[in-house]
Amino acid sequence: MPSLVVTAAAAAAKTAAAAASAAAGPVSASGAAAAAELCSSKVAAAALLQQFDVFVFDCDGVLWHGSKLLPGIREMLQQLQQTPRSSSSSSSNSSNSSSSSSSSRNKSIYYLTNNSTLSRRGFVAKLNKLGIEATEQQVLCTSYSTARYILSQQQQQQQQQQQHVGCNGSSSTNQQQQQQQQQQQQQQQERPRVYVIGEEGLMEELRSNGIDAIGGPEGAKP
Repeated sequence: MPSLVVTAAAAAAKTAAAAASAAAGPVSASGAAAAAELCSSKVAAAALLQQFDVFVFDCDGVLWHGSKLLPGIREMLQQLQQTPRSSSSSSSNSSNSSSSSSSSRNKSIYYLTNNSTLSRRGFVAKLNKLGIEATEQQVLCTSYSTARYILSQQQQQQQQQQQHVGCNGSSSTNQQQQQQQQQQQQQQQERPRVYVIGEEGLMEELRSNGIDAIGGPEGAKP
């Protein structure tokens, strides 16, 4: 299993920038210079890369301020994505799959934020606009975790209802199975409905996960 490091402050991002520069080779002059200034000990930075294969970055104030990317961040992320995983995890990955993509053989990057104004798709669009390639699977945001929580609560309620039907032992086994099948079909057609007091990004993420979301920003049309 690859190790995990959460960079919740700009200092950690700066250390990773120098680490990527030390392990992945030369990049643009401006990126290399920024990385060199951010960390004086490339030996320690290289050791960090050897120890960890997964990096989780906070976004606001760590990668960017508002709509501006911080100096050296783009080059640092590019080099991390091009840096191979440690030998131990690489051999583990190869044993699990005979063929793997180049991205799976390199360091993994995730973007963590408690900013709920955007959906995962919105954050990917912002990252792309800043010159950073990313997918929705790399974005960990509160709008997505909210959607997953609502769906998990619905699933839990459905399981409790199924157990309640099973406890009513007066009917035959066939009747119970028919009732459960009918209930499952009905539940699959039901979409959770929530009233949202929040931004459009939260609404978008809920809807993309099959949740009927109404409400939203002040003044929005129902």
